[in-house]
Amino acid sequence: MCGFCGIWDSGFRGQPMIRIADRQGILLALLLLFGLTLRVYDLGAQSVWIDEALSLAWAKLPVTSIVYEGAHDNQAPLYFILLRWWMRLGPETEAWARLFSALLGTVLIGVFYLFVSEFAEKAVALVSAGLLTVAPLAVWHSQDARVYMLMLVSSYAGLLFLLRYLRGGGLLFLIGSGIALECALYTHLYAIFLFPPLLLFLWVSRKDIPPIRLFPVFTTLVVVGAAYVPWIWIALTTSRLDAGFYRSISIFSLPYALYAFSVGYSLGPSVAELHDQERTSALLLAHWPVILLVTVLFGVAFLRGLQRLKAYCGRFGLLLLLILSLPLVLPVLITLVSQVTFNARYAIVSFPAYLLIVAIGIVSLRGRAAWLLGGSLAALMVASLMGRYYNPVYANADSRAAYRHIQAQRQPGDCVLVIGVTEAFRYYEGSEIQSRWLDLRQRDRIPVGDQLLREWSEECSGLWVVAGRTWESDPLNVIHDLLDKHFRPAGGHSFSGVEVSHYRSRKESEGS
Repeated sequence: MCGFCGIWDSGFRGQPMIRIADRQGILLALLLLFGLTLRVYDLGAQSVWIDEALSLAWAKLPVTSIVYEGAHDNQAPLYFILLRWWMRLGPETEAWARLFSALLGTVLIGVFYLFVSEFAEKAVALVSAGLLTVAPLAVWHSQDARVYMLMLVSSYAGLLFLLRYLRGGGLLFLIGSGIALECALYTHLYAIFLFPPLLLFLWVSRKDIPPIRLFPVFTTLVVVGAAYVPWIWIALTTSRLDAGFYRSISIFSLPYALYAFSVGYSLGPSVAELHDQERTSALLLAHWPVILLVTVLFGVAFLRGLQRLKAYCGRFGLLLLLILSLPLVLPVLITLVSQVTFNARYAIVSFPAYLLIVAIGIVSLRGRAAWLLGGSLAALMVASLMGRYYNPVYANADSRAAYRHIQAQRQPGDCVLVIGVTEAFRYYEGSEIQSRWLDLRQRDRIPVGDQLLREWSEECSGLWVVAGRTWESDPLNVIHDLLDKHFRPAGGHSFSGVEVSHYRSRKESEGS
């Protein structure tokens, strides 16, 4: 049905092509407008989280410092450099920083539509773009001042240009593909997992591709890889790979990645709940109706899409399978042999390919069955979006509210200790950072924390403790036991994802 030399959609045979193109253009324009609306809605409502705080901090640095910090923190520099320039165009607010991602997320809808249109019928392209428009994972990361939307736009623009070159030639397409893929690599390390699928696909399809095109493609990929080698060397020799708290892979890691691809992080168990490994069984029991519904409906569409993949995409079905599977599996293998944690968003290059296969499953049913299944999936996605916008259980840890609360209540002589959300809290402190932090990620660091709290009990008349995302900063859950040794509880307040506790020094209490 598909090939390198052209695609003929029999569903459009005999119809006026200009009228069809106009109709498709109108539908795509409506999808782009709706997608932009979803992505800019309430853009500045939620507090920044720790990774966003890092983005905003790095955006204030000179370019050379961004490269240095990125190398030490194992993060490619391109997004942060572009964000630095973006922040100079508008107000230095979290909403403006997120707008950059929102615009990229909207561009991705159009790029993905064009990519799918290269090898599948227009109905599949429109349904794929429609799913991406409302996909909670896409909206979430489009409202996040992080690298992922730039990574996806660069990756799929590179794939789009490469397919156009293979089908019709044109040196500009090949050059554009190389530049886009290089941008993807310098946006996120795991964009490198696009290259095994591409190389395997080209090798398997080598007899069907004219040599006059195949050799330049291989040459381009080699040049792109060679241009990335210096950064790999810098990252491997300078990055702090042992920083942070390592979380091993589990049997739920890959299934949860597909679950997140389906309904994002805001339907069913929250991210905070998922990190409470001692309550896994109770967690699954509490959310089993939603988990089962998502699994069955998306599973039916996905398996149907796999079954019909070759019929709708021809030889390009292999490419889609490789793009779906390898960027999912390879990060897991890295986690198994290193101290680099696996996260569903690290495999996000696979996410559009997953939606495309789901879209094929919907379209292949035809008629009422297609509308029923597609409508059900859309309803689940919309329900998750409502959770994203309105349910505090799924919101970012509210460091902003915690900071304002402490500023209103704090007395002279009080100190502030932040556990887990330090970078986000300090973003709101601004240039006058006064908060403290403790490193309790490993058992051998607990005595140091105990000693520091003893010293602070003599120095501080009161202590405000801000705790959020404690699964990363206090995985052994020892902070409250340490605090009770040196301070007396004096009240507290809860915000979304953050607990603010007030303590008084025991020595001060005994003296009074």
